[in-house]
Amino acid sequence: MSESASPESGPLSVDQAIASLLPEPAVEAAPEAPVEAAAEPEEIEAEASPAEETPDEAETPAEGEEAEAEVEAVEPVEPPKYWSHEAKAKFAELPPELQAVVLEQEGPREAAAARAKADAEVVRKNADAELGKVQKLAEQLNDFLPKAIETFQSRWGVDPDWVAYAQEHGVEAMTLAKTQHEQELTLLQRTAQSAAQAQTQAQEAFVKAEFATLAEIAPELADPTTGQAKRTEVVKYLIADGIAPEAISNISAREMRIAQKAMLYDQAQAALKAKPAPKPIPAAATRAPVRPAAAVPQASQQRTATQIGNRFAQTRSVDDAVALLLAKGSR
Repeated sequence: MSESASPESGPLSVDQAIASLLPEPAVEAAPEAPVEAAAEPEEIEAEASPAEETPDEAETPAEGEEAEAEVEAVEPVEPPKYWSHEAKAKFAELPPELQAVVLEQEGPREAAAARAKADAEVVRKNADAELGKVQKLAEQLNDFLPKAIETFQSRWGVDPDWVAYAQEHGVEAMTLAKTQHEQELTLLQRTAQSAAQAQTQAQEAFVKAEFATLAEIAPELADPTTGQAKRTEVVKYLIADGIAPEAISNISAREMRIAQKAMLYDQAQAALKAKPAPKPIPAAATRAPVRPAAAVPQASQQRTATQIGNRFAQTRSVDDAVALLLAKGSR
């Protein structure tokens, strides 16, 4: 406000009164000053905002995240589907940590079993393919050999007489015929040997293929350590039951498995019969019922008490007094 408008100089004029009501002109400042003045509170507020948060609030997770983590930690897991009902029930009783350990061990075991089964299947398929080829060759040779023998015998007989042949056809013809006979006989012998070898190979391929099948359906019979003893036990069981050894040599894997089940059943039945019968439990001795003593008629008790009372009235003794009291207490 200007000095002319001050009340100390006397009454104000109209112009002075109007001028005093108007605002004084603002002092011009550098252009940077308003920006710095406006920016300072924001910077202070921005710097102060992180300090307002407590360390616990910044590091503490939200309640929803904690609940979700807790649910994930205790979420139950399913046991393998091929487990028995009892095993699944026991598995459900375990805490989640132990369930995870069990499943970690179960995974490699399942993988090993699957690999063993796949390997056995590959071996079985290869054995079946080999068996098919060898059996086909053996069948062809077995079909050809009887016909070749019949043709040879019809031409040369069992034991040719070469002297008589030479006398009839000449020495030169006999020499040619004998040479041809020896060549055909050699070829026939080689064919017979090939047929025998093919039959042996077919039998070996059959056993190999059936053994591969046995490893799939009855691993205990194909075990390299104990399987031989178990198969021998089954063979002895079949022989004792009247099965010819020649038939047993051609037994299939499934027939071997069925024979083992029959043997185990018979052994169980024999063990059950050999087990001694349990001794009967003796009946508890019964005691004769004790009959209660016959009750003394009340009239008789009254007569006795009256007699004792009369006697006490006469004697006034201590014994009669006691007897009287007992007699009264028994009524």
